[in-house]
Amino acid sequence: LHKKLRSFDQAFDFLKPRTRLCFTRDFFSPAIDYELGQSEKGFSFLFNEARFHYLSGSLIPRTVLDDDYFKKFLDENKEENFLQLARCQPYYGCFTFGPLLCSLPNEGTKCLLTIGDNKVRIRFFLQNAFEATLSIRHIAFASVSTDSISMKLQLKPDFPKISSITFATSDVQVISSMISSMLDPF
Repeated sequence: LHKKLRSFDQAFDFLKPRTRLCFTRDFFSPAIDYELGQSEKGFSFLFNEARFHYLSGSLIPRTVLDDDYFKKFLDENKEENFLQLARCQPYYGCFTFGPLLCSLPNEGTKCLLTIGDNKVRIRFFLQNAFEATLSIRHIAFASVSTDSISMKLQLKPDFPKISSITFATSDVQVISSMISSMLDPF
């Protein structure tokens, strides 16, 4: 995927109809955030992106206190404070998809899936949220079409204690291609 990215203004590729490829970058790179933050346009991009992910539920605050501060910073238009807090959250990442619907351990469990640094991080929202981190190099995956809206992605970890995890989402093809791109040598 990184091979296809061009300059900031041209980072769009079109695949088949009904397939969406998002502009992606490494949120965890301070150098990229620094470069973007040098211009008003770049800072606005960073802030709007973080705000969108927070409001849509794919950027999940680590604690209730963090969530209170997110709301406060938005209400008071403290964009820089909001962005700094967003960068501290574990699921602030460019490969975040969520909430997804996951079949483990209960049918329809909401969860987040983040792909980055050759790892897949999964967070399940049950009575007490829990997380799992799997190395991409140690999982097999298969995507299965179910209907025109949602598809299923199955992760099969190479560890005996973890059974397969199945996600239902419209982003299955995008997630699969991202995992493939991280496994294939550049």
